[in-house]
Amino acid sequence: MSFLQEIGDLCLQSVLIAIVVVMLMIIIEYVNVKTSGKWIFIVKQKHWLQILLASFLGWIPGCVGMFAVVSLYTHRLLTFGALLAASIATFGDEAFLLFSLLPEQTLLLSLLFLALSWGIGGLADVCMGKRSAMNKEEDYHFQLHEEDTKAEEAKPEKENRAYRWLLVALSVLFACGVVFGIRGHDHMISDTLLMGMNMEHTHVESYENIAFILLALITVLLLCVANGHFIREHVINHVIKKHFVKIFVWIWIVLILLSVMQHSMSWNTLLSHSYGPYIMLLLAILIGCIPESGPHVIVIFMYINGIVPLTTLIANSIVQEGHGGLPLLAEEPKGFLRMKGIKILIALLTGIFGLLI
Repeated sequence: MSFLQEIGDLCLQSVLIAIVVVMLMIIIEYVNVKTSGKWIFIVKQKHWLQILLASFLGWIPGCVGMFAVVSLYTHRLLTFGALLAASIATFGDEAFLLFSLLPEQTLLLSLLFLALSWGIGGLADVCMGKRSAMNKEEDYHFQLHEEDTKAEEAKPEKENRAYRWLLVALSVLFACGVVFGIRGHDHMISDTLLMGMNMEHTHVESYENIAFILLALITVLLLCVANGHFIREHVINHVIKKHFVKIFVWIWIVLILLSVMQHSMSWNTLLSHSYGPYIMLLLAILIGCIPESGPHVIVIFMYINGIVPLTTLIANSIVQEGHGGLPLLAEEPKGFLRMKGIKILIALLTGIFGLLI
């Protein structure tokens, strides 16, 4: 395969993965809109309830839950332990990618992080006591608008019909592509999303295809019943404009970098040395320190391709919180650094313990 063909193939793989990620984000966004505003200010009195709430908000795939926790923390409604718990429980936007590629493993990992966040958040509150938020008010980051709660907005707006039916058509085309097996060179869609994993296609094809078809059908249903405001503000302005391009670009860049690295160096040679896995662990933790969704994708693909072990992926996931940490960094740098420092220590202990055993 020529260089240009390989670049094109990686572009196709990135588009297919990004489509699956966006469909997951639309579903989560719809659920968030329908359930928000009813459970925000009822848990201030009890520490354990704050930690549970923050952990579950962080557990929600995407940036919305972490943004909500940061806002509640800066409004003195959550303790530092609750903030720490949420940041450990979250995968950030990478959760959508992980659920797209490894749904069963990601579910188990997310439950592990949820339990870990409870313990660490509770311990932090015991050791540090209540952590007062800043006096400065902060706008609430959860993307909920007045129009979301208006019954009269349930009817589709004319100006959003084109977007609605275009998205419906794309979702249906994706489902048809799964059914009829659209190929990108020698790769089926399910092969594309499972690239690099040493798994037999016959063992995963049926399961993955059924999951992708159901995902597309649910997306189509939500797009048909959602009001025009949801289509315009949440799907187009938020999911598509703010996330799709970034997700696609980052995945494409990561796949190209991995392809170049696989051709230019031998990971097996590095990992065969006693220090190799520890270097990769430190690299994963350093990447996790970046307060932005996107760079952490490289650790996911390294794990999928067998370059790093599961414990290194876990260490990276503990340290990172997607771009949910950005508003905290802007409002309270000391709190951000304290949170990162604790998580780096936990990640190092977890990663080293995993490598030793």
